[in-house]
Order: sequence, then C-alpha cells, then structure tokens
Amino acid sequence: MRRIAALAMCLVLAGTLWAEDVRTTVKYVSAGAAYLDAGRAAGIAAGDSVEIVRIGEHVAFLSVTFVADNSASCALSDLAVPVLVGDSVLVRATGQAVEKEQTKPENIAETEDVEEPKSRARNEPPGDINRLTGRIGMDYLIQDDREEFNYDYSEPSLSVRASLSNIKNSHISAALRMRLRKTYRDRESSSATTTQTSQRIYEAALRYADPASRMELGVGRMIARELRGIGYIDGGFARYRLSDVFSAGAFAGTEPDLENTDFQTDVTKGGVFTAYEKPQGRRARLSATLSLAGTYHQGEVDREFLYQQVNYSLGSRLRLFESTEINIYRDWLKEKQDKTLDLASVLLNARYAPGKVLAFSLGYDNRKSFYTYDSRSVPDSLFDDALRQGWRGSVEARLARTLSTEVGGGLRTMSEGRRDTRTGWFLVRMSDILSSGVHANARVRVYSGEYSEGAQPSITLSRSILRDLNASAQAGANNYTLRSATERIKQNWLRLTLDVSLGRHLSGNLDAEAARGSNRNVNTFSLGLGYRL
Repeated sequence: MRRIAALAMCLVLAGTLWAEDVRTTVKYVSAGAAYLDAGRAAGIAAGDSVEIVRIGEHVAFLSVTFVADNSASCALSDLAVPVLVGDSVLVRATGQAVEKEQTKPENIAETEDVEEPKSRARNEPPGDINRLTGRIGMDYLIQDDREEFNYDYSEPSLSVRASLSNIKNSHISAALRMRLRKTYRDRESSSATTTQTSQRIYEAALRYADPASRMELGVGRMIARELRGIGYIDGGFARYRLSDVFSAGAFAGTEPDLENTDFQTDVTKGGVFTAYEKPQGRRARLSATLSLAGTYHQGEVDREFLYQQVNYSLGSRLRLFESTEINIYRDWLKEKQDKTLDLASVLLNARYAPGKVLAFSLGYDNRKSFYTYDSRSVPDSLFDDALRQGWRGSVEARLARTLSTEVGGGLRTMSEGRRDTRTGWFLVRMSDILSSGVHANARVRVYSGEYSEGAQPSITLSRSILRDLNASAQAGANNYTLRSATERIKQNWLRLTLDVSLGRHLSGNLDAEAARGSNRNVNTFSLGLGYRL
C-alpha cells in the first residue's frame, strides 16, 4: 500500500499530454501578418505560440491571431528579422479553440488581444464530429558509401500522425502517431545486421473532454510533453478544472518499449500536479506548474522528484521560461546519497526585443548526475555527480529591411579536471537579394571542448522557382582537430533540396547530399511524399 500511495502521489502536466505540435511553413507575408499553410484542421488554434525557423535557425516568436480550416495568420510587430515565404514554422498548442465565425484577418489589429471564451476546452474541435486530421508521410533514403568499408544502405519509412475528433458526438477523440522503418545494408557491421526493422508507436490514445464538464480523461500510450524526465507512459490520466485558471490531476502507467512497441511492466510511473494559466492584460500570458513525479523499477524506487515551471510571454517582445527539478531521496537512495533533497537541474531562457532592430537572448542550464535503479551499483569513484553549468547568449540585429545578423556564444563548465566547452557563432541573413527572390544565409560556428576543437562554416541559398516549388542549395565544411591524436580532420559537403506542393493534400521533397574529406566519401539521396488528411 505504501508503494501504491507513493505512486499515486507523483506528477505531470496532464493538460499537455494532448498538446500536439504542428509543423508547417509560411505561405504568404503581408505588411502586417504572416500566413501559415495549416489551420484548424491540423489542430492550430488562436493564441497558439509560433516559432519561425529558417535553415535551422530561430527567426521570431509569434502568436496565432486568426484561424481558418486550412490556414492561420500571425500579426507581425517588433521583429528584428523579417519573416519570409517558405520559412519553417513550429506551432505549439498554448491557445484556446475558437468558433469558426471569427473576425476576418483584415481586422487583426482590433481582434488580436481579445480573450477567447473560457468555456471551451483547448482541444475540443468546435462543432466538428468525426473529423479526421493529420498526415501520412513516405520516405526513401539511400546512402552510397565510397569508403573502403562500403557502408551502403537503403531505408524506406512510413510515418503516420492522425487524430479523429469528437467521435459520434461523444466528446471522445483518438490520436495515433507512429513510424515504421526498415533498413537494408549491403553488409553486416559490428552493431547491425544486413536487415533491420524499426516499428515505433509514440502515441495511441483516447481522450474524453466535454466543454461543459470540468473533468478530462485519457487512456493509452501518450507523453507528458512539457514535463522533462517522465517521457512516455502506457496508462491513463485525469484532470479536473478547479476554476477558470486552476486545474489539478494525476496520471499513472508503465514505461513502454518504444524500440518494438511492446507493452512492459518492469517500470511504472505516476504523478500528481496542479497548474495555473491566465492572460495578464491584453497581450501577456502567465502559466505555471507544480508537480510531484516518480518512476519505480519492479516496485523499488527508481527516481522521485519535484518539478516546477513558470512561463511568461508579452506578445512577441518578451519571453521568459524557468523550470526546476529537485530529487527526493528515500529508501536505498537516501542511504546512498545521505540526503533527502537535492537539486537536479535548472533551466532559464529569456528573449527580449525592445524594438524592430535589436533582440537579446540569454539562457542558463545546469544538470547533475544522480543515481537511478540502473546505476545504483556504480562505485562513487566512477560516478560523476558534479554540477555542470551552461550559459548561452546572442544578439540579433536588423541592419536593413532585407539584412540581419546574429552573434552569440556559449560556455559549459564541466567537472573538475575536465576541459570546459566553448562555442561561438556568427550569422548573416539576406532576403530577396537585388529583388531576385534569392535568400541567403551564411554562418560560421567555432567550438572547443574536451575532445576536439574546430570550425563549421556554411552558406545556404534558397528561392521559390514556381509558386509551389522551392529550391535550396547548401555548402559547408567541418574542420576540426582531435586532441587525443592531434589529427586534423577536413570535410566538405554540398546539399540540394527541392520542396513541392502538389495541391491541397499532397506534397513532396527531394534531397541530395555529397560529403567528401577525411574518412568520409559518401552520397545520400532522399525522396519523400506526404499526404495531409
């Protein structure tokens, strides 16, 4: 009973168990708004947070202000770097679902700060019954290794992300997220056979959420997306809305085997939590979570910890995030560590854009090695429990309408006797060069650590060839020195990419990369086809 009680008293942010990230692109940019190539059908809602990314680099944080079935728009203001057609977009579910009868995009300035009604649940589609959304993707990858080892392989894969909402008007929704992949190799290696199959089911769950009810329930394979350290569970959760701003709940389950999708019972997980979320004025939003979580290996303590996070945003001008994990030691853990509480990690991130020209980012994180059930027998002399700290900062500057730069650096201090890791980077972005429609991104990254030091320069050119056809070319190098052997490694690569939209539902991409240099002589080809449900 004590173990059962301890399991029932552990944690998670159940509201985020169903918060599905949506990836899409920018399809049009006007003077005051950026339009996304996905909308309500993909799960996007007004108030969702939006991160714009270009060639792997952060461009801007925005918020969804208008949503249609297959499109969404974000108001543009106070941006240090211009948003461009073709930019990648990551939408995170932080807003609330809205009725279809929304204000038109032309009236964004008047409607962007209107608070949505609190009576509707975030993930409950308004009036949509048996609505199927998601994406099916098929990819085929080929690697041609020209080195002596000849590590050639081909790899077909299938990925599915689908949701069926409000099944027969029951307020029950279903979600499925999985990937199937098979690898064919020309020869065996020390770590893999000639044929290898990977079948992973990341999510397969049912959820009950009635807008008129304070209770929300879920069962199946799912993940606590906002709570680090717990990961996937095969089990269930319950969440109860105490008021318009407070909620509380609990979850319990087992840890699945994602390698072969098997159900296993060796490791159990559980948690309790309380959450707060409320708009602060017209553009600000504050949310917080406090929870207690635990994992147990065949009934014995694996890890128990407190988790706390605070998230604050003021439009696109200011973003603040803080989270802390504190380990709780009892039973064999208390005997081994000789303490009851211990700081496990702290994460701080801040971004401030005082105007349209400058933006500042600063981050700090630390982590501490701690014993779990699997590492309990490792001698103290071999177990590194020192606190590792990392700092990261950058400054973005918009020098002209089509020209921006970013400079940044990072430092991670290691345990005594080990070399600290230092990184630095400098970027230059140019859009629509000489009105040609060509966009350029040049980057140089330098690093120095325990095992190597070197530099990685690269340049990327991209352009829309036709309305629905985008092309990009990237060239780069990786030059570094291995400290252990004082060996100098020089590698270069060239990558060509084509992305095409084949209508409302179909899209395709072609990717070819050639890499040459020290111990590397390989060609890689990838062909993908996606169907949006």
